[in-house]
Amino acid sequence: MASRLSYRRCMAGMEKDFICMVQRPVGCYGNYRSVVTFGTARKVVDPEEKIKSLRVISEHLIAGRWAEVRGPSEKELKATTVLEFSIEEASSKVRSGPPLDDESDYGLAVWAGVLPLVVRSGPPMPDDKLLGGVPLPEYVRCYDARLNCP
Repeated sequence: MASRLSYRRCMAGMEKDFICMVQRPVGCYGNYRSVVTFGTARKVVDPEEKIKSLRVISEHLIAGRWAEVRGPSEKELKATTVLEFSIEEASSKVRSGPPLDDESDYGLAVWAGVLPLVVRSGPPMPDDKLLGGVPLPEYVRCYDARLNCP
């Protein structure tokens, strides 16, 4: 069995959903979801386990892509580090709701409200060196539908 290296680590992530705009310059803020995790990261060194992990990551990002592309080369595997993260503790925070303005500011003729933020892809742009006649895959054409499924 290959050696396993592990490290105590903290990982954090945040996604901003809305910008809340109030009627003063220092009161704008956002609605968000955030998480902080603490745990142990283990370096995946076994080549088969590393390839399996890369496939899972690839399929999570673009389902169906792994079956079409060639596998990673030995050079690419050596240049890529894969970490397995075991979560031991986690904390999350969510801010939602409308803007909270000072009551005295509601009499001002300044727009206030919520500006929704969305993550979506733009139109696919083929590589200039792509072979002629290669069709746009369904998983690329419908990428936004996958992201925005209920």
